[in-house]
Amino acid sequence: ARPTPTPSPPRPACVAMRDRDWAGALLQLQELRSARVQLSPSHYGAALKVCGAASQWRWALSLLGEARSLSLDSVANYNNAINACGRGAQYKQAEGLMEVMRQRRKLPNLITYSIAISSCARGGLYVQALRLMKEMQQGGIVPDVVAYSTAISACEKGNQYEPALRLLDDMRR
Repeated sequence: ARPTPTPSPPRPACVAMRDRDWAGALLQLQELRSARVQLSPSHYGAALKVCGAASQWRWALSLLGEARSLSLDSVANYNNAINACGRGAQYKQAEGLMEVMRQRRKLPNLITYSIAISSCARGGLYVQALRLMKEMQQGGIVPDVVAYSTAISACEKGNQYEPALRLLDDMRR
């Protein structure tokens, strides 16, 4: 028997993504499983992205756990799950996922840090945002305008204007 080819995320998942139809994306993933399609990280990524856009952090964590159990987790999938947690005001969960990434040897990248810092900004968690900025730089990742802007936003929401001004100064260098 020939193995089933691994297609890109199917058209309906893309439509579900566009419509932020997280339930439809999960259903599509289930249909692929039922059809015994060999799933890939991108299949999970499509569903995780929709869950992130819809703040469905519980479903995102469940999907990520499933992908992880099948060794189909990727940095992009962690990024989407971190985004879902941040949008769902689950900041500790988002932070915990970064630690899990490291344990699984999935190194956080600029996008990962930017998403995590954005999560902190949503909650006004300026201390965590500043720690992530420092960690990113110590890891050799150069922050971009998005990372700086979201960290500054976290400081502003926490009424911490001096650290915000220091970040603005760093960004100009």
